[in-house]
Amino acid sequence: MKTLNRLRPHDVPKLLRRDGSHNDGGSLYLVVRGGRGAWVFQFRDGSKLRSKGLGTLPDVTLAQARKKRADVLAGHRNEPTVPKSDGLAFGVLAEKYLTDHATDYGAAQLTRNRALLRLHAAPLSRRRVNRITVEEVAEVLRPLWNSTANSRGAKLRALIERILDAAELDRNPATWSRLQNHLSRKPAKTLSVASLPYRQLPAVYAELMSVGEGPGLMAARVLRFLILTGVRLKEARGAQWSEIDFDEKLWTIPAERMKIKNEDFKVPLSDQALAVLREMQDGADRDTNDGFIFPGRWSHQCIGRNAIHLALARLQGDDDEPQWVDDRGRKITVHGFRATMATWAQEQLAANDVRLFDQETIEGCLAHFVGGLKGTYQRSRHPETRRKLMAAWGAFASTPQPDAPLVPDAPNGVEATRKKSKAATPARIA
Repeated sequence: MKTLNRLRPHDVPKLLRRDGSHNDGGSLYLVVRGGRGAWVFQFRDGSKLRSKGLGTLPDVTLAQARKKRADVLAGHRNEPTVPKSDGLAFGVLAEKYLTDHATDYGAAQLTRNRALLRLHAAPLSRRRVNRITVEEVAEVLRPLWNSTANSRGAKLRALIERILDAAELDRNPATWSRLQNHLSRKPAKTLSVASLPYRQLPAVYAELMSVGEGPGLMAARVLRFLILTGVRLKEARGAQWSEIDFDEKLWTIPAERMKIKNEDFKVPLSDQALAVLREMQDGADRDTNDGFIFPGRWSHQCIGRNAIHLALARLQGDDDEPQWVDDRGRKITVHGFRATMATWAQEQLAANDVRLFDQETIEGCLAHFVGGLKGTYQRSRHPETRRKLMAAWGAFASTPQPDAPLVPDAPNGVEATRKKSKAATPARIA
């Protein structure tokens, strides 16, 4: 007996006169009601029998309905086998995973992960993890993947993969090896954060230096410290006295306060950064402030992030015509100072047009993680190379002449002097 393709094309008009379900085989049916026909595919989703409409006549022909049925079957072949999680809903498993790994992420990252899933992975929330297909994961990712927010798309994919790994699936539908044929290999270009052109930095730093006694003084000092050390805002405002070694001119940030929580991160401190710390030492009560260098208004807390953003906003002045903008006319951001430092370091050249600071040193100063052997090399670099970069950066930031960066004790031994340079060309150290 024929089990597939039972119907013939010339039979379809005749069947439209007979109400009922007409089986084409392979669970594909032509359902006729009152002279109108629709194609329906029946399949099992776990223990449940479900029906999926494939279109109506005459818009969808018999051949097209068969192809649609084959496509649905192909999608279900991508479904993983029943996992040890016993078919939990994705939302339930996600919350269990985040709770179990709360100490790995930290409170702030945990909140961001929950928001990422709530805002962008809601369609998966009630799906049983053993029934989630590759196409369903891809459908969730596409809106972020094809936009300028694609970095969030990559984070969401990795998070979904880790959650489904906890279900111990034989075939995880969120791995990149399975998704790469469903998503673009070249995500949409991500817009960089608005950063200050480095030649204008000394002027901004001078304005921060000029902030007098008042509610904005501590926030201005945090900004100066952040600029001079190249760290992220969270790391700067949460700095503690116990992390500072004045003798070694070194700041050791514990791994749990870093974005990549692999190991402690050591920041060489320039004379200018040490000067900010000494300003904070005057009148500081370490016991009352719980050891925070930049304490907040309330006890047991460091200064809030909003206070820092407000300090930068004060420098901007009028919102309609901000004083400090990037090369696209956007208002600069706190995080953008890291990019400013990186660009400055990349453009520091010796007399023979050789870069003074290689890219690995720059990435090392920014605590950018690089995996594999290259990452191992980057972490093991002699700290003096990074110390020279930070000393040069501190000297540049604090000089009143933005076109005359000062690079003392350059790594290649070239004697540093101030030299005027054209605005259109990188600063050179003769």
